[in-house]
Amino acid sequence: VLSVVNQKLFNKVMANYNQFVQAMTSIHDLGVDIKQSTSSCKAGRQTLRTLQEALAFGAINILDNFKRRQTWEQVLQDLDAIQELQRVEVELKKTLAAGQYPETISLCLDVRDMVQYCTARFTCALDLDRTLQSIYQVVQERLDNALFETCRSWNAGIYEKVLSAHRLLGKTSYLAEKLQPLFVEQIESECKNIILAHALLSEEAMMRAETLKKLQAIRELCTHVKGEHFTNCLLTVLEYLTDLMLSHYEMSSWHEVHKDEPAIAMALAKFTKAMWDRMQRQVSIMVDSVNFSSFKIDDFLKFLDGIAQFLEIGEAFGGSAAFKLRTAVTASTKTYFEAFHRSRLEDLRTMLDNENWNKVPVTPTFTVLDVKEFRAALTILDNAIYVARNERQNIGTYGAVFVGLRQTGNPFSGMIQYATRRRGPLVQTKDDESDDEAPELFADSVEEDDTPTIKRKTQQGDARGGPVLANTTINVVRTLAKYLHMMKTLQHISPDVFAGTVQLVEYYVFSVYSFFGSSPGNSFSSLEETMNPRLRQTLDRLRRKINPSLVSGLMQSESANTPQKAGQFRWAPARLFSGVDLNTNRNLYGLGFRAVGIESLSFVCEAMKEAQPRMQAMLPPTATDAFNSFYNDMIDLMGELREHMYRGVSGVLVNLDLFVKTVETSKWDMTQISSQNSPYVGILLNEFINLTRRLDELDKVSGCLPPKVRLLLLQSALRRAMDQLIEGYARIKKCSAMGRAAMQRDLKEIQIGLQQTTGIKAIPGQTHVENYIVAYYEINTDTEVLEWVKEHPDFTVRQVQSLFNLVLGGTMKNTQRHALD
Repeated sequence: VLSVVNQKLFNKVMANYNQFVQAMTSIHDLGVDIKQSTSSCKAGRQTLRTLQEALAFGAINILDNFKRRQTWEQVLQDLDAIQELQRVEVELKKTLAAGQYPETISLCLDVRDMVQYCTARFTCALDLDRTLQSIYQVVQERLDNALFETCRSWNAGIYEKVLSAHRLLGKTSYLAEKLQPLFVEQIESECKNIILAHALLSEEAMMRAETLKKLQAIRELCTHVKGEHFTNCLLTVLEYLTDLMLSHYEMSSWHEVHKDEPAIAMALAKFTKAMWDRMQRQVSIMVDSVNFSSFKIDDFLKFLDGIAQFLEIGEAFGGSAAFKLRTAVTASTKTYFEAFHRSRLEDLRTMLDNENWNKVPVTPTFTVLDVKEFRAALTILDNAIYVARNERQNIGTYGAVFVGLRQTGNPFSGMIQYATRRRGPLVQTKDDESDDEAPELFADSVEEDDTPTIKRKTQQGDARGGPVLANTTINVVRTLAKYLHMMKTLQHISPDVFAGTVQLVEYYVFSVYSFFGSSPGNSFSSLEETMNPRLRQTLDRLRRKINPSLVSGLMQSESANTPQKAGQFRWAPARLFSGVDLNTNRNLYGLGFRAVGIESLSFVCEAMKEAQPRMQAMLPPTATDAFNSFYNDMIDLMGELREHMYRGVSGVLVNLDLFVKTVETSKWDMTQISSQNSPYVGILLNEFINLTRRLDELDKVSGCLPPKVRLLLLQSALRRAMDQLIEGYARIKKCSAMGRAAMQRDLKEIQIGLQQTTGIKAIPGQTHVENYIVAYYEINTDTEVLEWVKEHPDFTVRQVQSLFNLVLGGTMKNTQRHALD
């Protein structure tokens, strides 16, 4: 059965083998698919398991990563903030160092919230916060210092930064309140520091430095400043005060232009007067505390110049006169000038006593303007007159003064000069190092041989050129320069200074006249008979001021109890130097010395004429009469005085005694003219030949007889010779017509000979002689004599009487003599 079954099965299988194979293939494929499905299921289950695990733990990781990212982002933000703070710190230091205060303040304000945030989160940010706070404090201090320096020395750029910074801080009202202490309250302490610094310049004070620093009163501190340092001390104080006023003006002008912060502008205007009052009070204390009697004139003039400029600036600034300061200065200057004037006059007498009256060599073109002190004084007066003229033209004083300061700078900076290196804590000024500007009037005294400028200019010059001057003459002009300078700086006592100038000139002029105004055989009184009455009156007035009994002390009051005014002084006479010989013919009776002295008057006169309009401008109207009187009665007559003195000495340069005697003893009642000249012609010509030769020799040796002086001497000698010729003719007892003809011939020969000898074409007095000779032919009656005398009033009574006797052949009656008189 089994086999059947198997066979059937086999048959059936074979019959269905293809289906079987296909079925088996299908089954195999199904098995493969099932395996794959199983694998897929396993993989799916694995993926599901993995996903299940991921879903369980991934959410936590994602949340953790998210939180971690947030943390790092916060850390990064904090690090950026810290880095920014560090950058801002560096920027703050840069802007602070550059003085850019608004930028510094702005940066501080910008990072303020950031700093608070950082300090709340990080301990390390506390140091940074403290650094920023210290920078902020430094900014505040720098702002105060910058404002202080701006008040001391104006700087618009810095002030704008300071103002902007205060605006950012919201403290503009604080700035307005701060200005008054800086401008006003600091004045006294700053002045004290300056005075203390100058007091410590002396070795003695340096040893007591701690004691001096404890002194509170400026008056007491000033007493410890040495005299040689006080002028610079005062000028430094004035420099500081002027800087304050200029800064105040500039700050006010800035607000006026920008129309900004009216509260500050009002504050500045409010304390202006108080500021000026405080300034002049400090300066007044300094002036009152010092005795100026020991000051050198140059230091005193610098002091006066400084005070004058300070008053001009301060009164324009404060809008009110400085009565207290002017009173203090007036009292000090008047006392000083009186002592100074006495000293200068005493110096002048000493110089005159020791003057050897030799010519100082100068260049041919030398004038008073080549004396640098005199030229500088004229420049000072010209500048003062120009300023005064502008003020009279109503130029805005306040604006004009400070606009000028803005352009030229502080005038006191260039006036401060130190002889040695400074010691001690001196206040630093802008121009401390600029000491190379030479002062114009820096001569401590008027020494006899102290003429360095002129010597430097003329060491290579010819001694025969230029004006004839003595050492004393140049020193007189230099002294006049100081008086002119003082007339500008001491305008409140300018009449007193002018009176001193007059005394100085009068004493010099009269001393020269007393030395050289007479000659051997000719007294002052005899020579003054022919002098201009005005000139004689002036010399008499000066002569009354001389007290011959005084041998020391130049001036003495009439009464010990009488106030010593200018007109009450008596002068001790100057003495001619013993080495000056004026009495021997060997040196032409000191003609070289005389020429130096006489010509020096012209130089002094030239200086006074050069200064005339400037001096007049410095004097008040009440001094006009005294001014005009001096120039009319003294300066304008110097030319006549010069000629008079040369006439006096020319009378002894030629010996005319033999000449006159020969004229008188010659035979004049001749009936026929001789072919020979009269003997007196040769005598006169020989005298002038010798004179011109000796004048040339003197000029060659000394150079003290320039052509104009030589001409004047020869003209004076010729005029005297002609007068003596008339005198000789007047002594003739008998004279014929031929004798008069001989006189005319002799006069012609004399004219020709003198022209050749002297080089003078028009012989002075020749016409006078001709008139006297011709009169013999022109008058025949008593009436004609009187008429002739009226036409020729220059002849003496004795000369006319001689002519009357010779022409009319009789003696003049008393009635005729009375008519002639």
